[in-house]
Formats: sequence, structure tokens, C-alpha cells
Amino acid sequence: GVINYVTPSTPTRSGGFLTLAPGNQHYFNGHLRLGAPVGRSGLLFDYVRKQGDGARENIGSRLNDLNLKALIALGGHQSLSLRGNYYSEDSRVTYSGLTEAEFQADPRQNPFQNDSMLLDRWGASASHRLGLSQTGSLTTTAYGYIVSRNWWREAW
Repeated sequence: GVINYVTPSTPTRSGGFLTLAPGNQHYFNGHLRLGAPVGRSGLLFDYVRKQGDGARENIGSRLNDLNLKALIALGGHQSLSLRGNYYSEDSRVTYSGLTEAEFQADPRQNPFQNDSMLLDRWGASASHRLGLSQTGSLTTTAYGYIVSRNWWREAW
């Protein structure tokens, strides 16, 4: 199967936004997006930071998602889109539940204290778009990525 992950378009006006959402259990969700047109071209910067400790002991996650995008107008109904992405995640999340006895003893306990995942992903793409008519276009994309994942699940 294929997943068509669509990133935001470069803006037609300069601007952006910042969203910050703190919470308990060291929860934080921040999102910053800045973009600007440059002539008929455009630039976009997008960064997301999420983190938090879970409702049980030894559970939490930290992630960063950074995207850079440039749209370059080539003239003659053509454009080139260049995109770079870095994603990192450090998660301590267990997939186990608690037995009734474990829950009665301590509902916040986590018997699998070593469950973890470290992930780093670098990606880049270049897309050429050629407008063929008012209703049709041809898009050619080249992309690549490098992933490093260290995942540990503890078992009984």
C-alpha cells in the first residue's frame, strides 16, 4: 500500500502561528509554522514538539518533527518543490495491561520498565510539476529517507 502524506503548501502571504498546550504529567504540545512567498516561489518552516509522561510509572514520550519546504516557480506552468524532514522519538511505552491483582495493588505500576523505542528519521524529496491543461498536470517525485530505530519490548 501507499500513504500519500501531504505537507502544507507554501503560503501566498507571509505569516505563521505558534500554538502551545501545556498540561499535567509534564505534557507539552507546541507547534510553530512560519512561511513566506518569495516572488512567485515560497518557503515554509514547520516544527512540532510533543512530550509527556503517561498515566503509569516509567511511561512517557518525547518527539520532534521538523519540516522545511521550498516551492520554486520555474515558469511555463512548471514548479519544483523541495522538502526536508527530521523526526525523532524517544518513547517509553508499554503494550501490557495489568492483571486485576496488579491493578488493585497499584493502578499506576508498570511491570515492564524497560520497554522503549528510539527513532530517528531523515527524509527529503523533490517534486517537479508540469501543468498540462486547466484540469491536468504531471508530477514527478524523487524521495529518500534514512531510519534508525532501536526498539525494546520486555516479556514476562
